[in-house]
Amino acid sequence: KIISDDVNSSYKLAWIIPILAFPVFGISIYLLFGGNRVSRSIRKKLQLVEQMHREHLVQEGEVIDQVEQLDHQARLQMNYLTDVALCPVYNNTRAEYFSVGEPCFARMKQELIKAKHYIFLEYFIISEGKMWDEILEILTQKAAEGVDVRVIYDDFGCIMNLPMGYHKKLEARGIQCKVFSPYVPVVTPRLNNRDHRKFMIIDGLVGFTGGINLADEYINEKERFGHWKDCGIVLEGEGVWSMTVMFLSLWNYVTGWREPTRAYRPVYEPEEWDVGFVQPFADSPLDGESVGETVFLNLIAKAKKSVYIMTPYLILDGKMTNALRVAAKTGIDVRLVTPGIPDKKYVYALTKANYEPLKRAG
Repeated sequence: KIISDDVNSSYKLAWIIPILAFPVFGISIYLLFGGNRVSRSIRKKLQLVEQMHREHLVQEGEVIDQVEQLDHQARLQMNYLTDVALCPVYNNTRAEYFSVGEPCFARMKQELIKAKHYIFLEYFIISEGKMWDEILEILTQKAAEGVDVRVIYDDFGCIMNLPMGYHKKLEARGIQCKVFSPYVPVVTPRLNNRDHRKFMIIDGLVGFTGGINLADEYINEKERFGHWKDCGIVLEGEGVWSMTVMFLSLWNYVTGWREPTRAYRPVYEPEEWDVGFVQPFADSPLDGESVGETVFLNLIAKAKKSVYIMTPYLILDGKMTNALRVAAKTGIDVRLVTPGIPDKKYVYALTKANYEPLKRAG
Protein backbone atom coordinates (compact mmCIF):
# COMPACT_ATOMS: atom_id res chain seq x y z
CA LYS A 1 0.00 0.00 0.00
CA ILE A 2 2.76 2.44 0.94
CA ILE A 3 4.76 1.75 -2.22
CA SER A 4 1.73 2.22 -4.47
CA ASP A 5 0.60 5.46 -2.79
CA ASP A 6 0.96 8.60 -4.91
CA VAL A 7 3.23 10.41 -2.43
CA ASN A 8 6.83 11.57 -2.18
CA SER A 9 9.44 8.76 -2.25
CA SER A 10 11.16 10.17 0.85
CA TYR A 11 7.85 9.90 2.72
CA LYS A 12 7.51 6.26 1.63
CA LEU A 13 11.01 5.39 2.82
CA ALA A 14 10.40 7.09 6.16
CA TRP A 15 7.60 4.59 6.81
CA ILE A 16 8.99 1.49 5.06
CA ILE A 17 12.24 1.43 7.06
CA PRO A 18 10.68 1.33 10.58
CA ILE A 19 8.00 -1.12 9.41
CA LEU A 20 10.62 -3.54 8.04
CA ALA A 21 12.93 -3.08 11.03
CA PHE A 22 10.26 -3.22 13.77
CA PRO A 23 7.09 -4.65 12.17
CA VAL A 24 4.74 -4.56 15.17
CA PHE A 25 5.85 -1.12 16.35
CA GLY A 26 6.20 0.31 12.83
CA ILE A 27 2.79 -0.87 11.62
CA SER A 28 1.11 0.39 14.79
CA ILE A 29 2.61 3.85 14.39
CA TYR A 30 1.69 3.88 10.69
CA LEU A 31 -1.93 3.02 11.47
CA LEU A 32 -2.00 5.92 13.93
CA PHE A 33 -0.18 8.59 11.94
CA GLY A 34 0.48 7.38 8.40
CA GLY A 35 -1.30 7.79 5.12
CA ASN A 36 -2.27 11.44 5.64
CA ARG A 37 -5.85 10.27 6.13
CA VAL A 38 -8.61 12.83 5.98
CA SER A 39 -11.87 12.27 7.79
CA ARG A 40 -15.15 12.38 5.90
CA SER A 41 -16.19 15.62 7.62
CA ILE A 42 -12.90 17.35 6.78
CA ARG A 43 -13.09 16.12 3.19
CA LYS A 44 -16.61 17.57 2.93
CA LYS A 45 -15.40 20.91 4.26
CA LEU A 46 -12.48 20.90 1.81
CA GLN A 47 -14.91 20.34 -1.04
CA LEU A 48 -16.81 23.43 0.12
CA VAL A 49 -13.57 25.44 0.01
CA GLU A 50 -12.88 24.23 -3.53
CA GLN A 51 -16.44 25.03 -4.56
CA MET A 52 -16.08 28.60 -3.25
CA HIS A 53 -12.84 29.07 -5.19
CA ARG A 54 -14.42 27.79 -8.41
CA GLU A 55 -17.44 30.02 -7.95
CA HIS A 56 -15.76 33.28 -6.94
CA LEU A 57 -12.26 33.14 -8.46
CA VAL A 58 -12.74 33.25 -12.22
CA GLN A 59 -9.88 33.96 -14.61
CA GLU A 60 -10.30 36.86 -17.04
CA GLY A 61 -9.20 35.75 -20.50
CA GLU A 62 -7.91 39.20 -21.41
CA VAL A 63 -5.32 39.12 -18.62
CA ILE A 64 -4.02 35.69 -19.66
CA ASP A 65 -3.76 36.89 -23.27
CA GLN A 66 -1.62 39.80 -22.11
CA VAL A 67 0.71 37.41 -20.30
CA GLU A 68 0.95 35.16 -23.38
CA GLN A 69 2.07 38.09 -25.51
CA LEU A 70 4.83 38.93 -23.04
CA ASP A 71 6.10 35.53 -21.87
CA HIS A 72 4.85 32.09 -22.88
CA GLN A 73 6.73 30.35 -20.04
CA ALA A 74 5.06 32.61 -17.47
CA ARG A 75 1.72 31.77 -19.05
CA LEU A 76 2.39 28.05 -18.52
CA GLN A 77 3.24 28.62 -14.86
CA MET A 78 0.08 30.67 -14.42
CA ASN A 79 -1.98 27.97 -16.17
CA TYR A 80 -0.91 25.48 -13.50
CA LEU A 81 -2.00 27.72 -10.63
CA THR A 82 -5.24 28.66 -12.36
CA ASP A 83 -6.21 25.06 -13.15
CA VAL A 84 -4.93 23.27 -10.03
CA ALA A 85 -5.05 25.87 -7.22
CA LEU A 86 -8.05 27.68 -8.79
CA CYS A 87 -6.32 31.03 -8.31
CA PRO A 88 -6.49 33.56 -11.17
CA VAL A 89 -3.95 36.09 -12.43
CA TYR A 90 -4.53 39.84 -11.96
CA ASN A 91 -2.98 42.89 -13.55
CA ASN A 92 -4.75 45.80 -11.85
CA THR A 93 -2.73 45.31 -8.67
CA ARG A 94 0.23 46.97 -7.00
CA ALA A 95 2.61 45.05 -4.72
CA GLU A 96 5.10 46.36 -2.17
CA TYR A 97 7.76 44.31 -0.39
CA PHE A 98 8.95 44.89 3.18
CA SER A 99 12.30 43.31 4.04
CA VAL A 100 11.67 43.49 7.80
CA GLY A 101 8.70 43.75 10.13
CA GLU A 102 8.95 47.31 11.44
CA PRO A 103 7.92 49.23 8.28
CA CYS A 104 5.31 46.58 7.51
CA PHE A 105 3.75 47.06 10.97
CA ALA A 106 3.63 50.84 10.47
CA ARG A 107 1.84 50.36 7.14
CA MET A 108 -0.58 47.87 8.68
CA LYS A 109 -1.73 50.43 11.23
CA GLN A 110 -2.17 53.09 8.54
CA GLU A 111 -4.39 50.82 6.45
CA LEU A 112 -6.41 49.46 9.40
CA ILE A 113 -7.40 52.98 10.42
CA LYS A 114 -8.82 53.56 6.90
CA ALA A 115 -11.14 50.51 7.06
CA LYS A 116 -14.79 51.27 6.28
CA HIS A 117 -16.49 47.90 5.72
CA TYR A 118 -14.50 44.92 6.99
CA ILE A 119 -11.19 43.74 8.41
CA PHE A 120 -10.18 40.07 8.16
CA LEU A 121 -7.18 38.69 10.07
CA GLU A 122 -5.85 35.14 9.81
CA TYR A 123 -2.60 34.34 11.63
CA PHE A 124 -0.63 31.35 12.84
CA ILE A 125 0.83 33.29 15.79
CA ILE A 126 -0.71 36.14 17.77
CA SER A 127 1.04 37.18 20.96
CA GLU A 128 0.16 39.88 23.49
CA GLY A 129 2.59 42.78 23.43
CA LYS A 130 3.22 46.08 21.69
CA MET A 131 2.43 44.89 18.15
CA TRP A 132 -0.81 43.03 18.91
CA ASP A 133 -1.98 45.52 21.57
CA GLU A 134 -1.77 48.43 19.12
CA ILE A 135 -3.54 46.46 16.40
CA LEU A 136 -6.20 45.26 18.85
CA GLU A 137 -6.89 48.83 19.93
CA ILE A 138 -7.60 49.78 16.31
CA LEU A 139 -9.73 46.66 15.76
CA THR A 140 -11.81 47.44 18.84
CA GLN A 141 -12.34 51.01 17.67
CA LYS A 142 -13.35 49.86 14.19
CA ALA A 143 -15.74 47.24 15.56
CA ALA A 144 -17.41 49.96 17.63
CA GLU A 145 -17.83 52.00 14.43
CA GLY A 146 -19.72 49.12 12.81
CA VAL A 147 -16.87 47.64 10.76
CA ASP A 148 -17.09 43.85 10.36
CA VAL A 149 -13.94 42.66 12.18
CA ARG A 150 -13.00 38.96 12.14
CA VAL A 151 -9.99 37.06 13.43
CA ILE A 152 -8.85 33.47 12.89
CA TYR A 153 -5.84 32.24 14.82
CA ASP A 154 -4.24 28.80 14.98
CA ASP A 155 -4.64 27.30 18.43
CA PHE A 156 -1.36 25.37 18.38
CA GLY A 157 0.58 28.40 17.07
CA CYS A 158 -0.81 30.56 19.90
CA ILE A 159 -0.84 27.97 22.70
CA MET A 160 2.15 29.54 24.48
CA ASN A 161 1.22 33.14 23.61
CA LEU A 162 -2.48 33.60 24.38
CA PRO A 163 -4.48 32.61 27.46
CA MET A 164 -7.05 29.85 27.19
CA GLY A 165 -10.39 31.07 25.85
CA TYR A 166 -8.83 34.22 24.40
CA HIS A 167 -11.36 34.26 21.55
CA LYS A 168 -14.06 35.11 24.09
CA LYS A 169 -12.14 38.23 25.11
CA LEU A 170 -12.09 39.37 21.48
CA GLU A 171 -15.80 38.67 21.09
CA ALA A 172 -16.45 40.83 24.16
CA ARG A 173 -14.84 43.68 22.20
CA GLY A 174 -17.23 43.18 19.28
CA ILE A 175 -14.70 41.19 17.23
CA GLN A 176 -15.80 37.91 15.67
CA CYS A 177 -13.12 35.31 16.41
CA LYS A 178 -12.63 31.66 15.50
CA VAL A 179 -9.89 29.26 16.58
CA PHE A 180 -8.50 26.98 13.89
CA SER A 181 -8.13 23.33 14.92
CA PRO A 182 -8.45 23.77 18.72
CA TYR A 183 -5.69 21.92 20.55
CA VAL A 184 -6.78 18.72 22.28
CA PRO A 185 -4.12 16.94 24.41
CA VAL A 186 -4.71 13.60 22.70
CA VAL A 187 -2.36 11.75 20.33
CA THR A 188 -3.99 12.16 16.94
CA PRO A 189 -2.77 12.41 13.33
CA ARG A 190 -4.77 15.63 12.99
CA LEU A 191 -2.62 17.43 15.55
CA ASN A 192 -0.32 18.64 12.78
CA ASN A 193 -3.11 20.05 10.57
CA ARG A 194 -2.29 23.71 11.16
CA ASP A 195 -3.17 27.03 9.54
CA HIS A 196 0.19 28.68 8.90
CA ARG A 197 -1.11 31.54 6.76
CA LYS A 198 -0.74 35.22 7.57
CA PHE A 199 -3.47 37.47 6.16
CA MET A 200 -4.63 40.98 6.97
CA ILE A 201 -7.33 42.14 4.55
CA ILE A 202 -8.95 45.57 4.62
CA ASP A 203 -12.16 46.12 2.62
CA GLY A 204 -10.91 43.74 -0.09
CA LEU A 205 -8.75 46.61 -1.35
CA VAL A 206 -5.55 46.10 0.66
CA GLY A 207 -4.09 42.76 1.71
CA PHE A 208 -0.99 41.90 3.75
CA THR A 209 0.73 38.53 3.68
CA GLY A 210 4.26 37.14 4.01
CA GLY A 211 6.10 35.66 6.97
CA ILE A 212 5.28 38.27 9.62
CA ASN A 213 3.09 37.10 12.51
CA LEU A 214 1.53 39.46 15.05
CA ALA A 215 4.12 39.16 17.81
CA ASP A 216 6.79 41.52 19.16
CA GLU A 217 9.82 39.55 17.94
CA TYR A 218 8.68 40.20 14.35
CA ILE A 219 9.16 43.96 14.85
CA ASN A 220 12.25 43.53 17.08
CA GLU A 221 10.52 44.88 20.17
CA LYS A 222 11.46 41.59 21.80
CA GLU A 223 14.77 39.85 21.19
CA ARG A 224 14.64 36.06 21.04
CA PHE A 225 17.23 34.99 18.44
CA GLY A 226 19.12 38.15 17.58
CA HIS A 227 17.69 40.57 15.04
CA TRP A 228 14.52 39.01 13.64
CA LYS A 229 14.09 39.18 9.88
CA ASP A 230 10.87 38.18 8.19
CA CYS A 231 9.38 39.61 5.02
CA GLY A 232 6.00 41.19 4.40
CA ILE A 233 4.06 41.91 1.24
CA VAL A 234 1.11 44.26 0.75
CA LEU A 235 -1.14 44.15 -2.30
CA GLU A 236 -3.49 46.90 -3.44
CA GLY A 237 -6.14 46.29 -6.07
CA GLU A 238 -7.89 43.34 -7.67
CA GLY A 239 -5.38 40.73 -6.52
CA VAL A 240 -6.65 41.19 -2.95
CA TRP A 241 -9.92 39.52 -3.98
CA SER A 242 -8.23 36.10 -4.10
CA MET A 243 -6.94 36.63 -0.56
CA THR A 244 -10.43 37.68 0.56
CA VAL A 245 -11.99 34.51 -0.87
CA MET A 246 -9.25 32.40 0.74
CA PHE A 247 -10.08 33.93 4.12
CA LEU A 248 -13.85 33.58 3.74
CA SER A 249 -13.53 29.97 2.56
CA LEU A 250 -11.54 29.13 5.71
CA TRP A 251 -14.05 31.07 7.82
CA ASN A 252 -16.77 28.86 6.34
CA TYR A 253 -14.57 25.81 6.97
CA VAL A 254 -14.28 26.69 10.67
CA THR A 255 -17.87 27.86 11.22
CA GLY A 256 -19.57 25.30 8.98
CA TRP A 257 -21.92 27.72 7.26
CA ARG A 258 -21.95 29.49 3.90
CA GLU A 259 -21.02 33.15 3.70
CA PRO A 260 -22.59 35.45 1.05
CA THR A 261 -19.14 35.91 -0.45
CA ARG A 262 -20.08 38.18 -3.35
CA ALA A 263 -21.27 40.82 -0.89
CA TYR A 264 -17.63 41.36 0.13
CA ARG A 265 -16.27 42.05 -3.35
CA PRO A 266 -15.53 45.78 -3.69
CA VAL A 267 -15.65 47.81 -6.89
CA TYR A 268 -12.10 47.91 -8.20
CA GLU A 269 -11.41 51.16 -9.98
CA PRO A 270 -8.99 50.89 -12.92
CA GLU A 271 -5.60 52.24 -11.86
CA GLU A 272 -2.58 53.25 -13.91
CA TRP A 273 -0.31 50.66 -12.31
CA ASP A 274 2.00 49.38 -15.01
CA VAL A 275 3.64 46.89 -12.66
CA GLY A 276 3.02 43.50 -14.25
CA PHE A 277 0.91 40.65 -12.89
CA VAL A 278 0.22 39.01 -9.53
CA GLN A 279 -1.25 35.59 -8.74
CA PRO A 280 -1.90 34.98 -5.03
CA PHE A 281 -2.41 31.26 -4.42
CA ALA A 282 -3.05 28.92 -1.51
CA ASP A 283 -1.88 25.38 -0.83
CA SER A 284 -3.12 22.65 1.49
CA PRO A 285 -1.40 19.48 2.72
CA LEU A 286 -4.73 17.66 2.43
CA ASP A 287 -5.62 18.21 -1.24
CA GLY A 288 -3.21 15.63 -2.71
CA GLU A 289 -1.36 18.27 -4.76
CA SER A 290 2.01 19.76 -3.76
CA VAL A 291 1.23 23.15 -5.28
CA GLY A 292 3.91 25.18 -3.51
CA GLU A 293 6.67 22.66 -4.19
CA THR A 294 5.68 22.34 -7.85
CA VAL A 295 5.75 26.11 -8.32
CA PHE A 296 9.23 26.38 -6.78
CA LEU A 297 10.60 23.49 -8.83
CA ASN A 298 9.17 25.00 -12.00
CA LEU A 299 10.64 28.43 -11.27
CA ILE A 300 14.08 26.95 -10.54
CA ALA A 301 14.02 24.80 -13.69
CA LYS A 302 13.12 27.80 -15.88
CA ALA A 303 15.59 30.25 -14.32
CA LYS A 304 17.84 31.99 -16.84
CA LYS A 305 20.21 34.02 -14.65
CA SER A 306 19.71 33.64 -10.91
CA VAL A 307 17.86 31.89 -8.09
CA TYR A 308 17.97 33.69 -4.73
CA ILE A 309 16.33 31.99 -1.75
CA MET A 310 15.93 33.29 1.79
CA THR A 311 14.33 30.82 4.19
CA PRO A 312 14.27 30.14 7.94
CA TYR A 313 14.30 26.36 7.37
CA LEU A 314 16.08 24.47 4.60
CA ILE A 315 14.58 20.97 4.73
CA LEU A 316 14.96 19.61 1.20
CA ASP A 317 13.86 16.40 -0.46
CA GLY A 318 15.73 14.79 -3.35
CA LYS A 319 13.79 16.64 -6.05
CA MET A 320 14.51 20.09 -4.62
CA THR A 321 18.17 19.33 -3.87
CA ASN A 322 18.69 18.04 -7.40
CA ALA A 323 16.91 21.06 -8.95
CA LEU A 324 19.17 23.50 -7.09
CA ARG A 325 22.34 21.55 -7.87
CA VAL A 326 21.50 21.23 -11.56
CA ALA A 327 20.72 24.95 -11.76
CA ALA A 328 24.09 25.82 -10.20
CA LYS A 329 25.98 23.39 -12.45
CA THR A 330 24.42 24.91 -15.57
CA GLY A 331 25.72 28.36 -14.61
CA ILE A 332 22.70 29.84 -12.83
CA ASP A 333 23.71 32.11 -9.92
CA VAL A 334 22.16 30.19 -7.00
CA ARG A 335 22.36 31.72 -3.53
CA LEU A 336 20.68 30.76 -0.24
CA VAL A 337 20.39 32.76 2.97
CA THR A 338 19.45 31.01 6.21
CA PRO A 339 19.49 32.29 9.83
CA GLY A 340 22.72 32.29 11.80
CA ILE A 341 20.89 31.83 15.11
CA PRO A 342 18.45 28.90 15.25
CA ASP A 343 15.00 29.04 16.82
CA LYS A 344 14.67 25.23 16.58
CA LYS A 345 17.97 23.40 17.08
CA TYR A 346 16.92 20.09 15.52
CA VAL A 347 15.58 21.82 12.42
CA TYR A 348 18.77 23.92 12.30
CA ALA A 349 20.85 20.72 12.28
CA LEU A 350 18.81 19.44 9.33
CA THR A 351 19.23 22.80 7.58
CA LYS A 352 23.03 22.68 7.97
CA ALA A 353 23.12 19.08 6.73
CA ASN A 354 22.05 20.41 3.31
CA TYR A 355 24.90 22.92 3.02
CA GLU A 356 27.78 20.72 1.89
CA PRO A 357 26.16 18.94 -1.10
CA LEU A 358 24.76 22.27 -2.30
CA LYS A 359 28.11 24.04 -1.91
CA ARG A 360 29.88 21.26 -3.82
CA ALA A 361 27.53 21.91 -6.74
CA GLY A 362 28.44 25.58 -6.71
